[in-house]
Amino acid sequence: MRAACRPCTLKEVGIAFTDISGTFQIGEVFAASDRERLERQGYVAAKWSRSENGRRRKYYRITKEGRAQLTAQREQWRAVDGTLRGIWMQVCTA
Repeated sequence: MRAACRPCTLKEVGIAFTDISGTFQIGEVFAASDRERLERQGYVAAKWSRSENGRRRKYYRITKEGRAQLTAQREQWRAVDGTLRGIWMQVCTA
């Protein structure tokens, strides 16, 4: 995990998500509904600012609470992943 990130637009978040995952793409409607939920929960914060070309854009950043939730979700996923891998190995070697 990166120590610090700069605020990003939704388009930049979607591009990064696709680049990192290699396969998944975030649709605009999906991203907007999730963004609203994450903002309500206090996991991301938004701020209007001017882009390099002078256009007004909304930039998002993960909050301290969001980082804590991300850490918790990663740990939960690791537990599920480990369990499923264990079951898979038992089934495949039986």
